[in-house]
Amino acid sequence: MLDATAGSLIGVGGIVLLPLDVLRIRAQMNPAAIAARGIIKIFKQERLAFHVTFVQNFVASIFGAPARILVAQALDVIKTRVQSRPYNSPESGISIVRNLIQQDGASALFEGLMPKLSVLGPKLNFSYAVAQHLIAYFKTFSGLITI
Repeated sequence: MLDATAGSLIGVGGIVLLPLDVLRIRAQMNPAAIAARGIIKIFKQERLAFHVTFVQNFVASIFGAPARILVAQALDVIKTRVQSRPYNSPESGISIVRNLIQQDGASALFEGLMPKLSVLGPKLNFSYAVAQHLIAYFKTFSGLITI
């Protein structure tokens, strides 16, 4: 139970700190856009109201998150096989993939997909939606896009 609570707090912390990460990126990419403006002032001016664009981002992320997990899962399986081979093995990554598909079939590339979808899917879905919503707000706020 303690591990589940800790994991939940880390997930919530990531979501709460996501706007700060966007601000950090904005400051690195275009320091003049947020110069002389505090975080509280930015949030007050933005009001962070969720409206139709958030819903659109959320619906789009429903498809984007599983697609990302699906692609990454095959690469994770390959990475794990490459990393778990003996250190002095002359077998290349391509031959590992070839042998994996020949011996276990193409479905072996997606071992462990369902647990990953159930754990990571909702987190990515929410993170993508919030990130895209905030990016649109910050672009509007910085004058890059006018409404």
